[in-house]
Amino acid sequence: MEENIKKVIIPPENLLAVNISNDVNSLDSNYLVRYRIISEDKARKSAWSPIYNVLARTVADILEHAGQEPTYKVSIQGSKVELSWEVPSSIRFSKYDVYVQWQDASNNPISTSGSTDFYPYVDTSSTKTLDIPIPTNLTETPSFVKIWIQVETSPKNRRLAAQLLETTNLPLELRITGGSIA
Repeated sequence: MEENIKKVIIPPENLLAVNISNDVNSLDSNYLVRYRIISEDKARKSAWSPIYNVLARTVADILEHAGQEPTYKVSIQGSKVELSWEVPSSIRFSKYDVYVQWQDASNNPISTSGSTDFYPYVDTSSTKTLDIPIPTNLTETPSFVKIWIQVETSPKNRRLAAQLLETTNLPLELRITGGSIA
């Protein structure tokens, strides 16, 4: 009987988004997993299993194990921020969530009109590049931008456990020269 038992191992990069605690500073993260068994001829299927919480490693732990830090490049072109980043080759996450904080000349965060979110979610990228339009509906004109990249999470909230990198405060006057910061 034991020789008929098959074991399946699913690498973390093939799992869906990490489920993260609602506390932005929490390092608690897990995958919600359930399964069912299907016969080789696909004629029989089991019921779905209960949902299990499987502990996920933090991105910081994975980066430490890889021995390399991610890098990024930012270029300001006209009314958009062009962002690209690289991760160590041993890291194989397929999607990344990007959050952007616009700042005034004193590095104070500013929000879009009618919002209190000073670091809103912008997009999910599977290509490690993203063009971010500079919003026209901010409460004042931004002078700096700060960008947070994390592995894809559900729900879409910034979480320390998923953080890949955070840029420094990047001056937007670079949009005049089309400069680049690495």
